[in-house]
Amino acid sequence: MELIITRHNGISIAHKGESQILFKGTWSIFFGKSKAEIFDANDSLIYKIEKKIKWLKFQSIYHIIDSNNNELKFTSENRKHSTYGLNIDDNYYQYRIHKGRKQSIFKNDKQVASIEDDFVSYFYKDSIRILADNDENIEILFLLIMCLQIGEENDSTVTFDFGQLLNMEPIDNNWQPNFFKP
Repeated sequence: MELIITRHNGISIAHKGESQILFKGTWSIFFGKSKAEIFDANDSLIYKIEKKIKWLKFQSIYHIIDSNNNELKFTSENRKHSTYGLNIDDNYYQYRIHKGRKQSIFKNDKQVASIEDDFVSYFYKDSIRILADNDENIEILFLLIMCLQIGEENDSTVTFDFGQLLNMEPIDNNWQPNFFKP
């Protein structure tokens, strides 16, 4: 499946070519505290996120509370902040940031999604393209991406995004999503 995340007055996700928003989110920073909320298509709150930084360990931790008051932690796993991990529903998700504007999501060590940011954004609006296996949970994919979007802002008319210029995590350029149900 192909999904598009649009960042403009918040962040939202929809299937490519469709206008129906599946999930949307907002974030704020107040006196150094970064917080976000994710809502479903019916505007029901499904996640609250708070970003914390452990300065001595140089580690980012995203504290997540779901609609059932379960607490989750999405944590940076290395000092380059190129991998993040989350345990949820007996699955381990890993978010990897690659050189350039590419990222990928792994579920139990198997790649399930490929993500690429726009190179150019115009008038405070840009998008993120996601290719994912058809059976993947869109809510979890959006949650992981939303965590890393907290604090990202486009304050100019035209912005060029060169992405990560340093070597980050290796990427499999040959990966293709599973568009067919098993």
